[in-house]
Amino acid sequence: TLTKTHGGSFTQGQTGATYTLTVTNSGAGPTAGLVTVTDTLPSGLTAMGLSGSGWSCTLGTLTCTRSDALAATASYPAITLTVTVASDAPTSVTNAAAVNGGGELNAANNAASDVTAITPVADLIVTKTHGGSFTQGQTGATYTLTVSNSGAGPTTSAVTVTDALPTGLTATALSGPGWSCTLTPLLCTRSDALAAGASYPILTLTVSVAGTAPASVTNTAAVSGGGELNVANNAASDVT
Repeated sequence: TLTKTHGGSFTQGQTGATYTLTVTNSGAGPTAGLVTVTDTLPSGLTAMGLSGSGWSCTLGTLTCTRSDALAATASYPAITLTVTVASDAPTSVTNAAAVNGGGELNAANNAASDVTAITPVADLIVTKTHGGSFTQGQTGATYTLTVSNSGAGPTTSAVTVTDALPTGLTATALSGPGWSCTLTPLLCTRSDALAAGASYPILTLTVSVAGTAPASVTNTAAVSGGGELNVANNAASDVT
């Protein structure tokens, strides 16, 4: 027989998560011949290690074998399967494994499945907008920055927004409810959790436009932190 366990929940993007596989002889006589354990990982998990004392394991096929006799009611040393969890893994996966060989006759109880909860993580995005055209020499022109969580889980650490003003614009104010902001450097932070699908209160960036500003400028902002894994969608640009 085979048992398969893990501790706690896994997390999207986690490395080094482990399963423990234990082969036990629940019969009345010892094993005779080769014993093979095979694991079938679900989508969302990738094997990075497979080993156990006395076992000969192959990571590519997720199999372990041994031929020493296992006495009745005894267990072989445990096998440890180490996996990485995809950043987009579903919230629940089932890992299945099976044992065979050893001269047994009853193959009806050779499989074990382990349902594993996977904790989702945040995915932060920032949007940046302004109204109408600015004018050379203008004061009090404003941008609006909004940080949203497009992931399936809440943020778990501090979130930082930075802004890179182009030549021709000078920041005169930066603020938003609940945000802690500075003008030098141009950034805002907060640490309260942002739920999946929610947005923080908006940030307002106020600028002065130089009298010699070009006819078109691009203002870029970025968000980071929050425990997210996907950083490919963290920036936003606003052509003005």
